[in-house]
Amino acid sequence: MEAVILAAGMGERMGLRDSPKPMATLLGMSLLERVIRACVVAGVSEFVVVVGYQAERVRQALRAIRIEGIRVQTVDNPDWQKGNAHSLAIGARAVKGERFLVVMADHVIEPEVIRRALAVQPPREGLVMAVDRLVDGEHIDPEDATRVRFEGERVVEVGKRLPHYDAVDMGVFLCDTGVVSHLEAAVAQGVQEINAWVNALAAGGRVAMLDLTGLFWIDVDTPKMLNRARLLMLRRLIKPTDGPISRWLNRPISLRISSILAAVRRVQPNHLSLLSFFIAVVGGLLLLPAKVLTDVTAAVLVQLSSILDGCDGEIARLRYQTSTFGAWLDRVLDRYSDGFLVMMLTYRAYQSSAFEWVWVLGGMTMIGVLVSSYLAIPAELEIAPSTSAWLVRLGRDVRLFVTSMGILFQFFVQTLFILLLLGHLEMIRRLKRVWDLRATSG
Repeated sequence: MEAVILAAGMGERMGLRDSPKPMATLLGMSLLERVIRACVVAGVSEFVVVVGYQAERVRQALRAIRIEGIRVQTVDNPDWQKGNAHSLAIGARAVKGERFLVVMADHVIEPEVIRRALAVQPPREGLVMAVDRLVDGEHIDPEDATRVRFEGERVVEVGKRLPHYDAVDMGVFLCDTGVVSHLEAAVAQGVQEINAWVNALAAGGRVAMLDLTGLFWIDVDTPKMLNRARLLMLRRLIKPTDGPISRWLNRPISLRISSILAAVRRVQPNHLSLLSFFIAVVGGLLLLPAKVLTDVTAAVLVQLSSILDGCDGEIARLRYQTSTFGAWLDRVLDRYSDGFLVMMLTYRAYQSSAFEWVWVLGGMTMIGVLVSSYLAIPAELEIAPSTSAWLVRLGRDVRLFVTSMGILFQFFVQTLFILLLLGHLEMIRRLKRVWDLRATSG
């Protein structure tokens, strides 16, 4: 599948000095690179990027993008001021397949938008337009959005000033190559904007509507929309299954850390997984001296490890770098650090009480912690978390917070009892959730 990316315009409203709009940086990555990486995740491997304003600078930025298995071709539009229809006509000429995707370089789009668009069939000598019915959403600039009116599954009219409309254009099209000759003819007749060309196609019933309401996208045309995109992207990193400590304590801090580290390309998500593990182990080892200063330090490190544990996934999603191996490594390291911390708590509990039974308590606690963690993946298939009080998620974020507080206040035996209850209650909750999912699906 080939994608034509329009990156020829100046973007005066963005207010960048001596820099084209596709080079605007959002959370450590240019808008142009974000579009390409989102398309790659969705399955696109060949790109035709139309350049115009400061073309060489855009080409240099493209050469710096390192993604294995893709091919990027640039085509020049020396008359980029004539409008985006002219740019699209130039880019479409370089397409070799029977279908091609069109994406705007200044749109931030989650990969699922591209994936859904690629799964449909455009009308013969026509196109499919992705639309969003949530016309008053935070991600919409009502003064700039292209409005769309449709009847049934067919788009009948588009424009920025339509008085009555049903949705807004998401800036993603899947085109049949038969539209290229129609586009070239329209440009030859003086058509400058894609909207005018789409209206001509729509009049012939050749523009289908693809409703992707609910998926994330945003058109970044101004500094205001760039800031809004940043806020919305960070907000999307909050999982519906986050526990109370994660939601109210860890995430506000980890999101700040991730927003900074996302720009440091040498820092990879797996590095954060390893760092979180290392800090937790150091925190556990600091319990051995049984001194106030080392105990306080250990408590701080345990909670810091909990905070950093969210950064690996946040950075991976911001950079479109999520992987099976990364998720597996994170889970394995979490289990090792969980087990090690329970063992060190048990050791300190024995030191403070001298009762042999604390080793049994520690063993039962470790079983509850590890088994509840094992059940986390099937139990978290839920779309939204339960609001029932007894079904509140008591996961790793809560356990590490309890561990940190227990170390800080020297309540080692009591902490083991609390962790025992938390682990087994969460295990029961997750077993129930898995059972409910099984009953629903079968």
